[in-house]
Amino acid sequence: MAEIPEWLLPAVRERGEDLVIEVTVIPRAGRNAVEGLRNNTVLVRVTSAPEQGKANEAVLSLIAELLGVPVSMLAIIRGATSRHKQVLARKRIS
Repeated sequence: MAEIPEWLLPAVRERGEDLVIEVTVIPRAGRNAVEGLRNNTVLVRVTSAPEQGKANEAVLSLIAELLGVPVSMLAIIRGATSRHKQVLARKRIS
């Protein structure tokens, strides 16, 4: 896994060999972007509506780009239907 940006550390915790990232999502935004931190969570804006997992796919894509990893190394482990999510970043592809 690539180096975690220092500004991201307040939103990250270790879980065994993996990392859990706290994320707050704003769906139906004007653009797809990682906006920084808000209340120790990563603020992510996505243009997709929260329907049929489209917003979740966009979130995982943006987090993968931020971390420099393939989307297959990420999974939403909590909050699939909520704006507040936990994203698991695996250190290895299983």
